[in-house]
Amino acid sequence: MKRRTVMTEQDGLILAIDAGGTFFKSGLVSADGKILEHTRVSCPVDSAGQASSVRSAYHILIARQLENARAIGRAIKAVGVDTPGPFDYQEGKSLMRHKFPALYGIPLRPWIQEAAGDLPVRFLHDSTAFLLGEYWKGGLQGEGNAAGVMLGTGLGFAYMRNGEVQLNPQGGPGFSLYTVPYRKGAAEDYVSRRGIISRYLERTPMAGSGIDVADISRLAREGSEPARVTMRETGRMLGEILFPVLKEKGCRRLTIGGQISKAYPLFGRDLEQTLADLQLDGISPAANPDDAHLLGCAYVLADGSGEAREASSGA
Repeated sequence: MKRRTVMTEQDGLILAIDAGGTFFKSGLVSADGKILEHTRVSCPVDSAGQASSVRSAYHILIARQLENARAIGRAIKAVGVDTPGPFDYQEGKSLMRHKFPALYGIPLRPWIQEAAGDLPVRFLHDSTAFLLGEYWKGGLQGEGNAAGVMLGTGLGFAYMRNGEVQLNPQGGPGFSLYTVPYRKGAAEDYVSRRGIISRYLERTPMAGSGIDVADISRLAREGSEPARVTMRETGRMLGEILFPVLKEKGCRRLTIGGQISKAYPLFGRDLEQTLADLQLDGISPAANPDDAHLLGCAYVLADGSGEAREASSGA
């Protein structure tokens, strides 16, 4: 990754964009890591749609944020965008086939600068943004050897050494946790949304296909034994998957993000017990599960320590 553009509070605001597949979420972030009130703007987007519709979503969102900045007499000085991969984070080109296929190979930086002006634009992986957001303003402050896991539709993972996020040569995660072999498949098959639902339905086949992890979590809180067992099992499985990785990478702290992290009280104890022999300095749910990505996008453009960089081939 290129060196960070260092800013001060007087220099202006960073427009942070979390480019998901259903909504683009954004916020205006000050250089001291505060998302300004009334600047949390979302715009619907169809990840299977035409390139023109995605371009329009970027333009609509940026136009609203430029208006928000003007309304408070401030200026936007840079734009940070997080997005899943595969993606060329240096060139700003999507290489995804499973999501946003119409964007394949198209440079996105010009689209953003068409609407925002000739501003610095940085792209980073969503797991990198999450970890940096927690490192800057969340539960990982002061811990430079840490890891972050995102539990949701997929299984995201990032880790840092001495405050530097470890990346592969393309700018993606330095280690791919979701593909790690586990039991009869891969890690993501067991501890992502689909894995949790599948294991719950094995115990309660009459539950119906419409159930989601939020429903399972609610049932667990209400005392449903199949739901409770499923969530506790999730914690143990995640611990088994993470144990050798955290040990090898020398991680001392672990934070859990993603929407499923909000059910941490239902699986956290089992996760912690499974990882107990590592004697980590801390395991906790994300302090800012809804804002970490935006904060991470801003962090790489704001004054602070910890530069994201490429991992070595052995990372």
